[in-house]
Amino acid sequence: MLHNVRKEAERQPDLARIRLQIGINAGPAVEAILGRQLLPRWKLFGDTVNTASRMKSNGMPNRIHLSEMARDAVAEAMLQVLQANGVNTGTSAEAGR
Repeated sequence: MLHNVRKEAERQPDLARIRLQIGINAGPAVEAILGRQLLPRWKLFGDTVNTASRMKSNGMPNRIHLSEMARDAVAEAMLQVLQANGVNTGTSAEAGR
């Protein structure tokens, strides 16, 4: 994603000022739809969301910041995908826990 933004910024100089800051966390959260008539909004609440927001706000521009929980969740998901496709990973999904 960052590569595509940089590439597009080369084509359109006005976009060169765009700085992405992304924070990703994994864990429990609560969701709700607030408002009923004119503008209902879908919201997420919880420490997981707050942590991701702080990571984004305090992170370096043009970097994707992952919490340890998010990193572990991505690694486990990738391991499962590889194993489901018959790739010998030298480990089992249970070994990472």
